[in-house]
This record gives sequence, structure tokens and C-alpha cells, in this order.
Amino acid sequence: MEGFVMSYAMVSGDLALPLPEHVDFDSALVQLSHVNEALHRSQIMAGSVNPDSMTGEMVEAWKREIEKLTGAVRRVSGMVHAVGQAIDSYKCLYRQTITDVKGMQEEWDGDMRAFKVIDVLGEGATDDQKKSLKDKQFELAGRYNRRIEKLDSEAETLSKKIESILGDLAPSAGKVGAGAGRRPDRNDLGVALFGGGGILGAQTMAANAEADAADFSRLVSDVDEDGVPTKRALEEMKKKGYLDRLGTDPYFCAAVAAKINPRRMADLGRKLDARIAKSTMVTQTGLIERDQLGQHGKDLQRLYGGLGASVMVATGSVPRGLDGEAKDTWETWKGLSEGGGVSMKVKSGDETMGQWRKDYLESIKVAGREVKAVGWSSGTIIGDKRGYVHLGQMFAMGAKAHPELTFSNEFVNGKDSVMHDLLKWDREQGADYRASYGTLSQTTGKHNLATHGNYSPFDGLGSRDPVANMMYGLDGDPKVSRDFLASDVDVPGNKDPNVARYLVGSRYALSHGISSYVDHGEQLGHVVDEATSGKDAVHDPHTFTAIRGYLQGYTEGLRSGGINGTDAGQSLGAQGEPCFGAAHYGLRSWTGQILKEYTDDLARELTTPSGVESGDGAVYDVKDKRYRLVLPASLVDDMTLAKRGLFTDLAFENGVRDTNTTGLHGRPPALLELANKATQGMYRDGVEAWRIDSKYGQHVVGRYGALLSHLELAEYNADVNVGEVKDKSHSNVRGLISDLTSAIPAGKVPGGSQALQATQDAAFNKWLSLDNRAQAVSDRDNAVETIANKLTQPTPNGQYSPVDMIENEAERQNNTYGAPQMRIRTNNELRDQLPKEEGFIDETNTPKKDTTPNEQEAYQFAKHSYWTESAQKHISNVTNVEKVIKDAYDGTLRDSK
Repeated sequence: MEGFVMSYAMVSGDLALPLPEHVDFDSALVQLSHVNEALHRSQIMAGSVNPDSMTGEMVEAWKREIEKLTGAVRRVSGMVHAVGQAIDSYKCLYRQTITDVKGMQEEWDGDMRAFKVIDVLGEGATDDQKKSLKDKQFELAGRYNRRIEKLDSEAETLSKKIESILGDLAPSAGKVGAGAGRRPDRNDLGVALFGGGGILGAQTMAANAEADAADFSRLVSDVDEDGVPTKRALEEMKKKGYLDRLGTDPYFCAAVAAKINPRRMADLGRKLDARIAKSTMVTQTGLIERDQLGQHGKDLQRLYGGLGASVMVATGSVPRGLDGEAKDTWETWKGLSEGGGVSMKVKSGDETMGQWRKDYLESIKVAGREVKAVGWSSGTIIGDKRGYVHLGQMFAMGAKAHPELTFSNEFVNGKDSVMHDLLKWDREQGADYRASYGTLSQTTGKHNLATHGNYSPFDGLGSRDPVANMMYGLDGDPKVSRDFLASDVDVPGNKDPNVARYLVGSRYALSHGISSYVDHGEQLGHVVDEATSGKDAVHDPHTFTAIRGYLQGYTEGLRSGGINGTDAGQSLGAQGEPCFGAAHYGLRSWTGQILKEYTDDLARELTTPSGVESGDGAVYDVKDKRYRLVLPASLVDDMTLAKRGLFTDLAFENGVRDTNTTGLHGRPPALLELANKATQGMYRDGVEAWRIDSKYGQHVVGRYGALLSHLELAEYNADVNVGEVKDKSHSNVRGLISDLTSAIPAGKVPGGSQALQATQDAAFNKWLSLDNRAQAVSDRDNAVETIANKLTQPTPNGQYSPVDMIENEAERQNNTYGAPQMRIRTNNELRDQLPKEEGFIDETNTPKKDTTPNEQEAYQFAKHSYWTESAQKHISNVTNVEKVIKDAYDGTLRDSK
């Protein structure tokens, strides 16, 4: 503090001689005490860790820090006492200084009062009297300056003493947290002592986090009449930095998760729901929302989402994209907490984090399945009592606020998986999360219940559906999501055990269209694409199990009826667009992206399916040393059907089709993407195969030609659907008009009825034609006749056909480089190189008679692969490309003739 500079002044003493500011050294002493406690709680200091039993990071941590640890503990123990004495001395001097300065202020004010009396009662103060006042003020200022300088000197000495002690122990540049160098306030001193990446810093942060979590829990319990945290409590949380640390400080997240258990979190969700309900009216036309969560609604939402992010961290999630000190801190947290190198009082002092997480995941499932009265009644709205509904929204907000976090593998795929339990529970609910509201009956005076949409009360979600909401925490780790999508729902008696199939279409069919995703499947499509793309994807059989599940689920959704419809005949909407595709246009738009890398597999499977119903959809390709997709014939049939097939649905990606436009319309993106990849594959693989054997080349080109034909026919099939619903709609309108005109007494006028009928028929034929479907079918029939020719016949102006171009390029390369030789893999080689679960070759090097589904798929794939001994026995002497193409769509029009 700077001293007072003397000048003639007519101000009060408290302004001229201000009290010195308080310098808080108590917080430093408290933090040193935390460090001291944390060091002594360390398992190493307690002698409970045997270095001979350590492995991995713990060995290195021991070597690196043991000497610093033992010396630091001794110094810190003595330091806390010495610093405490110095702080007490400073506090004593501070109190005395305050007393002295207050005395000086009173003396100053007394001199001022006396001077004013002289100046007012007399004819004015004389020069001597003015000089006397100036001298007195100068003397007081001198005493004041000396007193303040003494206090400042003492404070500086104490600060340097503490700084010297800290500097002696460790450098003070440590930073923690996932943010850009952010440090949790209470942890600063401990991390300055030891940094965030070692045993000492970790133990210090754990001790501080426990103390902060207790205070945070107290604030969460400071609630209003609705059971919702007060504005004052939220402001204090923000001031102390607690909301910033939710989802970013691993030690704080774990401590908070332990203090505020999942049941309490679900209860908070119910109360937030109730708070919104009080601000919502139900009218004849729908819901009117007023005020939402009040003025502090954003902070409440931030709090609830922060709890979700904290649970993600506490159960094993680590943010992506870390570097520097932040990376060290999180890696230390993960390694030492899981390895038992740091003690956290999460449940009991002796429990490992691994065991605590196991128990905690179980507690999430218990809270999720709990149906608990919400304890409120607005008279019009019935709140959702189911725990998973509220926890799902909490996790979704946390994942959206912290996109760097992903659910841990333990959370998703572990033995105590929350995600699998959620899907089992979801089936029990019929995937129905519509909220119920009551409208007041004017006749009975009672509320009649009605069911409305599954809206979410929280901004940015749109849905109460917990399965949809949990999708936001699944992206970011392709391996975790891939394993999940390829796994089984694991419900006794479940006929569609694959998770991907269930998420995409089975739960839509289960709920009769109620469970369509509010984001139209956008996030689910993103998760599937991320899981099945990437360089490592083709080396993991789960990739192809997930893709097959995706295709099965999509076709199952297309076959099912629309909202509240169980009849497959209701699967087309009013514009001819499949109901499932219309409700999931976000998912539809991802389909081309998901499948484009596997067009070679699609081309093969559309012509020669290798899959079986109970197989997993993945077979190992010995030649290319990667896995391949195989599909059962029934799935190929579902995908290629004209009316409700997958490819037909993709033709609606640009929206409702305009059948008045002549020729093929601008191709929908998914069909275009698949067609481009298939064309590239046909040229690349066709040339390679033709160089080896013309029969093989024609076979490969025919497979790709079949896929391209399906993609082109898809748009014609879609136009037939549009024509069908137009005809039906026009017929209904015609009938209505006819009923109305029949009431006109035109028959009393000679020739009146005939003239009116003729006029009506002409208008009908022009504006309400019933020939829309017939015209679309005719266009499609013409296309069927020419599709194969486009690939195999020269163009009218004499240009080579695609098949001719491929053959010519193969011959050119053979003439230049020589014909390559394909090495045929014998059964003996396959037996040695196939994965154990696909081993269909027995000890005599012949195919087994009794095979498992996976072995059967491997056998069928080998038969359809030109480079195997099994395939050589099944190759036709003559391959006709046109026939391969026509055979591929033969029968697919049976539901749309």
C-alpha cells in the first residue's frame, strides 16, 4: 500500500488516512494444511504400497517421485507450523495497525472540526491557524505512513517466506484441467507445489476436490419451494468456479459424483420437470410454454448437464485432444486412480476406484429403473416418473456441452454396462416416452388424459427419449461405439438381438412409429458412420456386424407401418414416401456415407449372397487380409424390393419427388454417392479381374452392373409409389365431386346430364388423372429393358460401352506388363489362415458337413471368391454380363407390379 502524500486537505480522516486492506494469508495456511493432510494420506507414506508389486506407470512414478515425496513431507510438516506462527504475528500487527489508524483518523477529524469553528465564527482563519492545521496534518500523515510501511514490510516478509518455502519444494507453473490452462482455485497451491502430473499433485487435488464437493453438494441442496436450487446458490456455485469444473476437473467430478448419487440426480431432473410444468398450459391446440425455468434457467440447465458430464468423467471418460500439462493431469488421474496410487474418499477410504465405479454404474441402473412419484400436481400435466428419462436428458446435455467427452467402455460395453441395461428397459417401455397431459372437461369437471409428444423441457434436446439422448455421448470413440453396435441387446426371447438393428429400426417398429428420433436419426447416423469408417474398421469384424444390423434395422423400419400402424400397407405416406424414411431423413442422408466404402461387398452380395440368418455378417478375406460384409438372401431381398426397399427409400432424399419432370431427376445424394463409388469399383476391379481371366472379369463387372442397376431403378420405383398415392388421392376427390354434382337437377334439362358428365370427365382426366401409377410403371418397364444395354452395348454414336472399355484397358495392360497370375488358395491354406470361428475346413482339408453360422458364411464367401479352391469348382464356363444384371433385379418388382 502507498503512504499518504501530504497536501492541504479539507477531507475527513477516513479518506485522508484510509484503513489498510486486509491481506488474506489464512487461505494459504488452509491450503497448506490440505497439502499436509494429502501427503500423509498417500498410500506410499502410509507404507501400504509394495514397490515390488508395481507395474507400468506406477514403477516410473515411484522412481521419479519417492525422494521428493519423503523430503517434501518432512519440510511441509514443519512449514505449516512455521507459517502459522508467522501469519499469527502478521494478524496481530494488522489488528494493532487498524487500532492506531482509527486513532489517527479521529485526531485528524478533531483538528478539522476545531479549524472549521474558527473559520466560521471569526472573520476567517488566519495564516498562522491555517499553517497550524497543515502542520498537524503533516505530522499525522508521517505517523500514518510509517505505520503502514511497517505493516507492508511485515506482509512482504511473510509473502516471501511462503514463496521461498513453496519454491524450495517445487516450481509453481503447474496447471490442470481440460481447458486452456485453467486451474481450479482450491487446487492452485497443491499443484504449484507438485504439478498436476504426479502422485503428490494428484493426491493434493483429490483432497481439495473432496472438500469442494461437500460445499457444492450443500449448495445443490439450497432449494426453493419447488425443490430447485435457488438463484443465490447458483450464483455462489459460479463465483467459486464449481460449474466450470463440472466435466473438466477429474478429481472434482469424481468427488461430486460420490456426493450427489444418481438417485439424487434423477430426483433433481423430476423437480426441474415439475418447475417447467408450472409454467406450461395445455390448450385445445397444444402446449403453450411460459417462462420455462425462470430467469436462472440457463444456470440450472448448465448445472444439470454438468452433473451428467461429471458422471461421464467419474465413470472413466477422458477428454480428447489434450496436450501439455492438461494431458499429464488427466493421464495421472486415470492411471493412478485406477491403479490405486491415489486415495479418494469416494465411498470408503480403502476402496479402489475400479470397485467404486462398478458399484456406481450399478447405482445408475437402479436409479434409471426407479419409478418415483414426482411430488407435484399442476392439475394439467402428469410428470414422467421414470428415472432413465431424466438421467438420459442429463447425460445428453453434459455430452453436448462437453463434446470432447465420450462414454467410457465400462459404461457402454462393460460387464456392468448402463447402455445395455437402458436398451433392455427401453424394450420394456415399448420405446414410448410421450408425456401425458390432462385437459379439463367442461361437463364432468375432471381432467381427461391425453398423450402428447415426447418433448424435452431442456433447450437443445427436443426429446425425452433416453435412448435418443444417450446417442450424444456415444460419438468420439469409434472402437467403443463399434463394439456396442455389434453387440446383442440381450433380452430373453428377443428376435432382433443386434444393437444396431434395434436402434435403427426395431424400436421404431416396436413403438408403431412413436419412437422416431426427434433429430430424424442424424446423431445415430453420425455414430454408425464414425464406428464403421476409418482405416482400422475393415480389420474389425464388429464393423460388418454393425453394418448388417444397420441394414436389417432400416429395412425393418421400412416394412413397418406408420404412426400407430401395424399394417405394412400403411408404410407409405401421403406423398408416396416411406413413413420410416420420412421420419428418419437424417439417418437416410447418412446411408450413402456409411455404405460407400463397401460397394464392392454390396455388389458381390446382391448377386451371390453369402450370409446366413444367424451369422454375424463378417467373414475374413484371406487374400486381402481384412474382413468383408456378407448378407443373407432375405436381407438382399428386403433391400431391393421396389415398393419398400432400401434403395427406393434413398430416392426420396431430395424430398417429395416431382413426377411431372421428364426423365430421371437430379440424383439424390446417397444414390449418387453409391453410384460413383460403384462405377469406380467396377472399372478398378473389373480391369484387375479381366487381366487374370475374361470369365472372372465379366463376373466382376456383372456384379457391379447389378448394383448400378438397382441404384438407377430405385428412382423409377419411387415414382411408381408417388403415382400410386396420387391415383388413390385423385380417386377419393373424384368420388366426392361426383357425390356433390349428382345432387344437381341437370336431368330435367334435355341433354343436361350428358353434357355435365362430359365436362366433368374432361376435367377429371386433365386435373385428377388416375393414370399416374400406370405411366410410372411404363417408364420403369422401358428402363428395365435398357439398363443392361447401357453397360454392355455401344452408344448410338458409336462410343465404347463401359464393358468394352474395361476389356480394352485390361488387354492394354496385359500387353504392356504381361498377364498377372492369380494364386489359388487351397483348402489347406484356408484352414491355417482363417480365424478359428470361421474354420469350415476339417482335418481332411474338405468342407465340414456340420457348420456353425459363422463357418457357413465363411464357406459361402469362399465359394463366391474366384481365388479359392472352392470357387474354382463352381465357376460357370460362360458368364453373360447382361444376364447377371437382369437376374439381380428379377423378382424385385413383385410388390410393385
